[in-house]
Amino acid sequence: PDAPTAVAIDDHADAALDISWTAPADNGGDAIAGYKIEYSADSGTNWSVFAADTASAAVTATVTGLTNGTSYVFRVSAINRDGTGAASAPSAAEYPSTVPDAPTAV
Repeated sequence: PDAPTAVAIDDHADAALDISWTAPADNGGDAIAGYKIEYSADSGTNWSVFAADTASAAVTATVTGLTNGTSYVFRVSAINRDGTGAASAPSAAEYPSTVPDAPTAV
């Protein structure tokens, strides 16, 4: 299948980011069966796999296990029964975060 488009970060949380994307315009003649989701903490030089196959045609995911304060970009590839297509263009960068701890020694 063609590459998905419009990969975006929709929300951030403690050690997690919610991402979404648009399904590819051309599915290669067979239904999309899942997506491969990758992330990079160095602006796309090196990629890590969050999900090798989501086993779902859903176009959203919550990527967990991230480090708060570290900037990440994401890319997504569509999967059909013939294999994995090309990766999308990377998303804009975003970082997970949470509320600060309470002050001490007040």
